[in-house]
Amino acid sequence: MDSIQQIESIVVARVKSDNGPKGASKAFSKLESKMKSLKERKMYGVFNSKTGEYFACVELDKEHQDSMGFEVSQIPGGKYAKKKIENWASRTNEISSLFEFLAKGCEANGLEVDSTRPHIEFYRSFKELILMLPVK
Repeated sequence: MDSIQQIESIVVARVKSDNGPKGASKAFSKLESKMKSLKERKMYGVFNSKTGEYFACVELDKEHQDSMGFEVSQIPGGKYAKKKIENWASRTNEISSLFEFLAKGCEANGLEVDSTRPHIEFYRSFKELILMLPVK
């Protein structure tokens, strides 16, 4: 665990994966196909551990308000434990186990994982991924 951060809720346009996290790439491709550019866009993967649902998301902000016909939703705010992953594109098969490692680190530090909120992947760049695990 790198740090704990309080975040505000984030309004996003989203595409549901047909196959949970295994279908993330296809969901992101569908989302990105409607975007003029990825430049200055904030991309998220959102996983509901209770239902197994995974969504590819792009933040809707003042400069980018068009949902491109996709469902609009919110990533819930609150406290999140964060872990930065370098060179994530070559490590996508590790994301699930890295979330488990992050959860164990939280529990070892007296933090309880909040199962009412989703796990978040913040794709900060083509090289840097921030895993965000909700904590109480």
